[in-house]
Amino acid sequence: MNSNVPGPIVFAGAPYSGMTPMIVTAAEVARRGAEVYFVGTESYRPEFDERTAGTGAKYLSLGAGDSPADPSTWDDETFRSFTQPSRWRSAKAFVRHNLDIDIQIDWYRRLEAEVERLRPSLLVVDCLSQYAIDLAMTRGIPFVVEACLMPSFVLQPWLPKDYPWPYSGLPREMSRGQRITNAWFRFRMRTVMFRPGVFGKAIAYAKQARAMGINAKAMHPRARIEAASLVMFHTPLDLEYPFPAPENVVSVGSITPKLPEAPEERSVRSWLDDHESVVYLAFGTINRLSPQSIGAMLAAAARLAPHAMLWKIPKDQWEQRPGDVAVPDNVRVEHWVPSQFDVLAHPNVKVFFTHAGSNGMHECLNFGKPMVSRPGWIDCHDIAHRIDDAGMGLTLDDVDTVHADDVVDKLTRVLSDPSFTERARYWSARQRELGGVARAADLILAHATPV
Repeated sequence: MNSNVPGPIVFAGAPYSGMTPMIVTAAEVARRGAEVYFVGTESYRPEFDERTAGTGAKYLSLGAGDSPADPSTWDDETFRSFTQPSRWRSAKAFVRHNLDIDIQIDWYRRLEAEVERLRPSLLVVDCLSQYAIDLAMTRGIPFVVEACLMPSFVLQPWLPKDYPWPYSGLPREMSRGQRITNAWFRFRMRTVMFRPGVFGKAIAYAKQARAMGINAKAMHPRARIEAASLVMFHTPLDLEYPFPAPENVVSVGSITPKLPEAPEERSVRSWLDDHESVVYLAFGTINRLSPQSIGAMLAAAARLAPHAMLWKIPKDQWEQRPGDVAVPDNVRVEHWVPSQFDVLAHPNVKVFFTHAGSNGMHECLNFGKPMVSRPGWIDCHDIAHRIDDAGMGLTLDDVDTVHADDVVDKLTRVLSDPSFTERARYWSARQRELGGVARAADLILAHATPV
């Protein structure tokens, strides 16, 4: 590691990706005396200010940043197109909707102005921050990629042909029919840029990038990874289905802040203290449950007593619950919790009932809690397979229509069979061995050029 003080380090996030882990990492680097700047949209400034208070890190705004990839901008029709049963149609819809030329160019120019002013020694970029990777490769600035996504999603050029293709929702062990489906899905995803509604956008972006002098190699996924000084994943590489990763790839494990995050919070903690076995139910900020699904969850919860359920669900969704379904006494509903980390760390939380998103999976894995998954969309189906194959969870049989019997069956099995908790604890220990935020900061500082 460099013993000299590095020049400015600029973190560039993607507002619809793993912002919290990147902010936690930026705060740790700043605490070590580095000059740290964080680039993001205004919506993340409050979280940044809270997590980096007293570190000297500064926020650089990308503006309001109303990107179509931001889930808060999706209407119900768009959301349904991403969560439809067909893995191919949902992936195609996601690519077509989120390929936004104007916002990427705007963010590129905003970051370019800051880079010109700051002359950073290193850029730390989220794997989905195309604008930042474009700029780093164009200006020749060393950059480190931080990825909350599964390694196979980011390293697709290195995947073997028979690998369960990202977003296919297929397991490692496939039947003959599944192998045919996988090959066809792989072909279609590799040619998705030539599809109607996508090709025109891709050509327009390429023309704009050429006019701005953006390095043409930045358009190619393999070149982006090879140009990075380092690619840091939060997923243990051995949790993934195996494939030959490039030499600049490492895993640092889950990025977890100092706990408790909300020591002043008493109500939820006291309730958890009073219940010996709790299922924590949270399907993230993206998913939208139907009234039928909410009713099925409540019916299942009533049958799970004496186990209790802490359910974090947005208020607007909760208000759509069926009027004829009572809320069982063993259920506590919260529309927001101050810290999901604090909830998952509580010893009385025995199982995490999740949509199998990457951030939630890493957080849960850190605390050694088994999972039951109802995959929400796009990559969640692939993550659920990893959870199940690692022996630390089960997935609902029908993820499109929630059935109370299915929920009761999966939760009962995970709660009663100690092997799920044992495997979750094994992966927790494995993840902690990777070093977490301390090692991430070490690696970033090691790649920053000294003044």
